[in-house]
Amino acid sequence: MLTLADFFYVRSLKLKPDCTSVSNKDFKRIWEWFGPYMHRIRYQRHMCTLWNSGAVVGFIDRPTAQELLLRTNLVGAFLLRFSERVAGQFAVSYVVASGSASLTVRHYLIRDTDTAGAKKTLPDFLREYKEFSVLLTVTRNDDGERVITLRNKHDALAELYSKKVDSAFDGYEDV
Repeated sequence: MLTLADFFYVRSLKLKPDCTSVSNKDFKRIWEWFGPYMHRIRYQRHMCTLWNSGAVVGFIDRPTAQELLLRTNLVGAFLLRFSERVAGQFAVSYVVASGSASLTVRHYLIRDTDTAGAKKTLPDFLREYKEFSVLLTVTRNDDGERVITLRNKHDALAELYSKKVDSAFDGYEDV
């Protein structure tokens, strides 16, 4: 479900600040950015589930993503969002340690070669990276305010992994 805040985000990203109506040209520009996301959410494996659960935050800019992540104060906290610059591409924003006890947020644009080209789902891609450990999900309450939840990545995504792996057995036997 799209909220009023989502519409304001799209407006700020794709329209002039003083815009009070949307022309056909404006709508085309918005849809050229937004349409590829809806296509992926609808047709790419697990994306609809991730979207509906709040695991794909979607409409959030880099500074807001940084603010939300730094508030967690957790190295490895991450969120999935729409890329502001590349239509249809998703970005992972994540917290890393930077020097003496300070934290910073990095952003990674997920490329098609990371998933489709590698024949992996997005959850399988995320599973491989130890830098991503705590998934930040964002839903909205009835008033449109963000409700943030932190979940262990494997707890949140385990049902979506393609191959189930028993983490207790690493393939080697003790001699």
